[in-house]
Formats: sequence, C-alpha cells, structure tokens
Amino acid sequence: MQDFFDKPSVSQPKETTPSQPPQPKPQTSSKKAAAEALPEGFFDDPILDAKARNVEYEDPIEEEWEKFKKEIAEETTVSEAIMAEDIEESKAERDIEEIDEQIHNWQRVEQLQQRKEELMKKEVTAEEDNQDNKSDLEDEEYEEFLSWRAKGVWKE
Repeated sequence: MQDFFDKPSVSQPKETTPSQPPQPKPQTSSKKAAAEALPEGFFDDPILDAKARNVEYEDPIEEEWEKFKKEIAEETTVSEAIMAEDIEESKAERDIEEIDEQIHNWQRVEQLQQRKEELMKKEVTAEEDNQDNKSDLEDEEYEEFLSWRAKGVWKE
C-alpha cells in the first residue's frame, strides 16, 4: 500500500494570488436550513412566521372569503338554472292558454258563419216567398185593369 507520502510528487508550481481573501460562501443554505428548522407558528405574527419559513402567507380570512365567493357563484348558477326552467314552463303554459283561446275564438267564428249561412238561406227563401206573393198580387192587380168586365167598377 502506498501512502500519500509514498507517491512521487510531481512538481508543479502553484500560482498564488497575492492578498486575495477567500470569498465567503453564501449563507442562503444555512438560512434555509434554519428556516426549515423553525416550526410553524414560531413567531406570534403569522406574516413574519410565513416570511421566516419562506412560505407565502395565506390569510385565513381571505381563504374564507374566496370559499364564500365560490359557494355563492355555485348557488347563483343553480338559482339561474331554476329561474330559467320556471320561465320556460310559464312561457309554455302561456302558449297553451293562447292556443286554447284561439281555438275557442275560431269555434265562435265558425258558429257565426254557420248562423250567417242559415239566415241567408232563410232570407233567400223569404224573398222567394215574397216574390211569389208579389207576383201573385201583381198578377191580380193587372188582371183587374185588364179585365174588360170590371172596367167601370172600382174595387175598394
């Protein structure tokens, strides 16, 4: 076995820097280790505690507020869906009522047209009867003037 001293040394001149102090290593790793070593709630101030542990501070009031807003948004969408459904149902009911009213009005129009046709038929038959009666009366009146036997006698 060879030791360190047993090795032949290769002589290489080392360069030395004149009067350069050794640079200190950054202490971030030691600060991180110290911060990780601190338990949560070590400091009374929660903001300072989170900063010392290099963790973002989460305000419990803000968390509750965000949770509240999220639940309100969910309830709002549910409420809007229910309202939209109610509006749709009421619109359908109104449409049905309007259609029923139109059917009822159309039936009245049909009844009035049938009544009109019946009255027209009665009027036509009444006119025919009147014309027959008039023609009979006219014939009788003309016969009176045309009759040679009744020339001197006036009917009263």
